[in-house]
Amino acid sequence: MDVDVPVFTLAVESGCLIDDDVGRPLLEPLSRLDRCDVRPDPGDPNGVMLGTRRLSNPVVRVLPDTDGALSYNDRRYRGYLVARRLGDGFLVINVVDIESYLRGVLRGELPRYFHSETYVVQAIVSRTYALYQRLVNGGQRPWDVTADTSSQVYRGIEGESSKSDQAVESTTGIVCAWDSPQGRKIFCTYFSSTCGGMNQDVRNVKGGPPIGPLAGNVKCPYCTQAEWYTWPTQTISKERITSTVKPFLVKSGYTHADKLAQIEDIQVLSKTPSGRAVTLRLIDRNGMVVDMRAEDFRLLIDNGRSIKSAQFDVQIEPNVIRFVNGRGYGHGIGLCQHGADAMVRQNYNAGQILEYYYPGCVLVKAY
Repeated sequence: MDVDVPVFTLAVESGCLIDDDVGRPLLEPLSRLDRCDVRPDPGDPNGVMLGTRRLSNPVVRVLPDTDGALSYNDRRYRGYLVARRLGDGFLVINVVDIESYLRGVLRGELPRYFHSETYVVQAIVSRTYALYQRLVNGGQRPWDVTADTSSQVYRGIEGESSKSDQAVESTTGIVCAWDSPQGRKIFCTYFSSTCGGMNQDVRNVKGGPPIGPLAGNVKCPYCTQAEWYTWPTQTISKERITSTVKPFLVKSGYTHADKLAQIEDIQVLSKTPSGRAVTLRLIDRNGMVVDMRAEDFRLLIDNGRSIKSAQFDVQIEPNVIRFVNGRGYGHGIGLCQHGADAMVRQNYNAGQILEYYYPGCVLVKAY
């Protein structure tokens, strides 16, 4: 799923149908669709321009006769495409069965050099994650997951490989579940690149009730060789921090956030047992105080590329704030991918690894 797409390219290398969201044809069946731009029709608030063709409908479905013949922004995908006009742009959705989707996910989430058994681990985790999102959000929005790190990185056919295909095929239908107080259920199998020594309780980041397999505090001595087990000091100006964080606080409804002046100090109010910051206190030059989740803060600063995890200490300088002693990459909930790969190389299998990072996890066949 992509949102707020102003224009995109589309092609189909086979016959295809172009219809609306209830199956009514918008064009005669095509023997192929040559590469063209898709953009809002400037003369019709509900219209779509498919190259030079004008389609008087805000929702356009493109259904190829042949799986994998669809090309969106010069990247090939399985399944079919739905473009829903929203103002001056589009919500673009690739509708695909979950096993085909997973084939395009694993290489987006794991390095090529990771062991084939680690790919098996990720296949089960990614399948569970996607199914959970569909169960929880499927009736509330026209899509289940995004194609980026806010859900899982999905690269379509470009992301497929023999290693990912084998991992998906060998685990077809297998998901993670746990024996909740309400009975056996799947859970949201969060994962991150490098936990930095210990994962954390999902409630520190997502809130909500306790979830046994996501209670965190699982020691991980396995990811110490990962590239981002430790990361260098990040120096960020107070001006930049303020201009980045303040709009988020205002939009999120923090009390008096609109009156926040330049942030002069950041204090870590609470930490996990491993030292990962949970809550930060921001103090402006007038003494005004705002408390926020450390994970929200670090993601606001260039989407977490600089401050790679909330496991850091803070040093205050006259014009800058330094984030030192950084360790780990990602939110640190659930599976540690680099830790899992190291465990595989110590002869642990996928089931053992999943039970280790998600205590109480059981593997079941969903279909």
